[in-house]
Amino acid sequence: MIENSENNSIDYGRLLMQQLSRRHVEFVAHCIGNSEKEFERLMNIVMHGKEPVVQRAAWAMDACLEAYPELLSPYVETLIDALPQFSNNGVKRQVVKALAARVIPEKFEVQKSGVSIEEKINTKTQKSHYWYQ
Repeated sequence: MIENSENNSIDYGRLLMQQLSRRHVEFVAHCIGNSEKEFERLMNIVMHGKEPVVQRAAWAMDACLEAYPELLSPYVETLIDALPQFSNNGVKRQVVKALAARVIPEKFEVQKSGVSIEEKINTKTQKSHYWYQ
């Protein structure tokens, strides 16, 4: 297993880049388990990592949430605000899937800026839609 030598913790970024398969992603999710601390480390990759590890981390996030959906609670607002910043449509899909499985508080239906979640999701989707016409 790949460990960070500074604190003997698993380096999820390097681990995710070893192999691209559902089985490997499920292994990463198993390593995280229901640990809020480990899930926070994974979410840090989702929010601040670079491609292609971000997409793999989003996939692992989804696998974690299948078993422990409550892990997402502290990140709902952050993910909603970050939706327009995700450049990869696969990451966006995983985040929207995660959010769709939750009850979104009413205060997030229209943000302070007046932009709804749906509009945030569609901002880049509409731009990329023209490539397929």
